[in-house]
Order: sequence, then structure tokens, then C-alpha cells
Amino acid sequence: MKRLVVVLFLAGIAPSPLMADDYQEVVSSFDTDFYKIDSKNILIRTENCYDTVESQQVLAKMKGATGEIIFSESGNTCSVAGVYQTKGYRVGNYRVDITRDAENWYRISGQNMFILTQECLIYATEQEALLSISTVGKGGSGSLHFEHEACRVVGLYSPMSL
Repeated sequence: MKRLVVVLFLAGIAPSPLMADDYQEVVSSFDTDFYKIDSKNILIRTENCYDTVESQQVLAKMKGATGEIIFSESGNTCSVAGVYQTKGYRVGNYRVDITRDAENWYRISGQNMFILTQECLIYATEQEALLSISTVGKGGSGSLHFEHEACRVVGLYSPMSL
């Protein structure tokens, strides 16, 4: 009987990996399908979400790195495709293979890293590029060089869970 009570007690206090967590965050529109948590250097990537907001409270209902956000003013709900935090490389030049995942958003093949660019129109699929990092603050910045074109790098990001 004592074992049953202990097991039931431990089962009651152990966190369930299947339960969603709710977070209140203030976000602003950052780019197409991206919102930035105002107080942190964290991006929330959504799927076909067109709410343009500036410093608006959202309720993020997350299960790991995916879930949904609900905008406080409009009540609109958007699916979250991922949450990303800044990560840095050291200053230098790196040969990378990249694939474009979204407008201004490129995935580095073989690494769990993403490159956020500004006004970059290159449609890359496993294309070799030269990533040139000139600063390491706030996720690194620099440029991404293709065969005949270069794009400004705003930051380097990796997936995370809220």
C-alpha cells in the first residue's frame, strides 16, 4: 500500500512531457511570419500569420518548440512553426551549404542553425555560400556571399523551446 501511495504521489508531481505550457509575451512584427519577443532576442516563426503588431501582448501556448500564439487585441490565433534564439559564430569566413526556408530565412545544412538576412532574394536549395561574420554581438552579423550576389546577415539563430 505504501508503494502505491508513493507511486501515485510521484506521478502527481512529475511533469508530463505532453502538456502544453502557456507564456505571456509582448511581441512586435519583425518580418514576414516572424515576431520578436520585445524583451529578448528571441524570434517566433509562424505559419501564414499576417497580424502586424507593435508591442502587443500575446498568449503563447507551446508544446516544445511548436504551438500557437493568440493576439490579445484581435483575438487572432496563429500556428507557431518554431522559436529561435540568437547563436553566434566566431568572427571569420565560413563555407556553408544553405537552403532558403522562408523570405530572408536560410537553413545551414548539417547544422541546427539558421541565417536571418535582410532583403535577400536568393532562392537557394543546398547552394554553397560564404558566410562572413564581422560581429558577434546579438547573434552575429555580416554578409552571405553567393556566386554573383551578397546579402546582409542580421543574425544567426538556433531552435529552442519556450
